[in-house]
Amino acid sequence: MAFVVTVLGNVPTLSKPGTLASLARQLLAAGAVPQVLALFDAHDAMVVGNSTLSLLRADCHKELGETRSELVALDHAFKADPTRWQTLVRMIWCANRCDRPQVIRWALTHLENDFPERYSAYVGNHEWVRFVA
Repeated sequence: MAFVVTVLGNVPTLSKPGTLASLARQLLAAGAVPQVLALFDAHDAMVVGNSTLSLLRADCHKELGETRSELVALDHAFKADPTRWQTLVRMIWCANRCDRPQVIRWALTHLENDFPERYSAYVGNHEWVRFVA
């Protein structure tokens, strides 16, 4: 029922991150990106501290071509779960798209320090990052 209500432009109040993530995924699959963002805005306190929800917010901004907002959401996702090297890699690509070399350097430093094997593989496969650092 929450799906239909949200698609029609109303924002339900949800109390669990899992429920919010599930609804957001359904809405994204249906192409209802503005509705997902409205839902996330209404539940901002729950989204900011949750890596899954922050990554879904980043997906919405990526879909809309809002790279700076995508980068902010990715930053929130990494802060919520710094064990995910994939988020750092995604931040590098996003920062490259919105011309933020300082963010690329920051993410590369974290990748190198926290995930050295992933750093070596990434730099080995993407030579362009050598010119940023």
